[in-house]
Amino acid sequence: WILDGFDATYPMLFEITAVVMVTTIAAALMVSRHHIKRHHRRFEIASLSNIVKFPGIVIVLLFCTASYGLILTIYPAYLNDRGIRESDILILYFILGAARLGGLAIAGTLAKRAGAVQTLGTIGVAIGFGISAFAESFEMFVVALILCGFILSVYLPLTLEALLLRTRVRSTGSIIGAYETLFGLGWMMGPAVSGFVTETVGDMYLYLGLCVTGVAVALVATRYRKDLALDNKVLGT
Repeated sequence: WILDGFDATYPMLFEITAVVMVTTIAAALMVSRHHIKRHHRRFEIASLSNIVKFPGIVIVLLFCTASYGLILTIYPAYLNDRGIRESDILILYFILGAARLGGLAIAGTLAKRAGAVQTLGTIGVAIGFGISAFAESFEMFVVALILCGFILSVYLPLTLEALLLRTRVRSTGSIIGAYETLFGLGWMMGPAVSGFVTETVGDMYLYLGLCVTGVAVALVATRYRKDLALDNKVLGT
């Protein structure tokens, strides 16, 4: 609705975004150029095998990143198919961003119950997708995106902290690299698999399937709740 108010076109939105990104990157480089430290460690495939030792973290992380990748790529088209106006879609994604900020703000507080939070949170994401499957009004999509945005933002810092607590300090850099690899894999899988499912059986069944998958992941998270907790002793890798 902001673009409509200024009689601007949608391509201008991307131009504005590009300018903001370039300005931010340039400012970050100027501020940090005197604080850059050289590291000679390199990413090792073995780091992925270290992460696989914690299946609870891997499964939850892949589900969360795949879900978030879907929300950022395919979900807007689904909203449009459901009759949500373009201006309202922008408002929905503003609400999504606000929910994410809220989740990040209280992630530290929720860390005390990280295992339970992540199990219940997965169910919350599943509910969000279940609402999406049948939602036909703007308000219902608001509820769905608040659930998904808030919970998915809580997951990422908690899963990373749980993983780092179980690795030696000397391998922290490699573990973070492996974590980012899984993160990227989830972002790739979400839109790719979702697009195929949508073309095959329809978008409503896609979100119903994600709802069922979320419940299954919650059960797995309960099985491996020790992986997700933040009060266990550090394990060697």
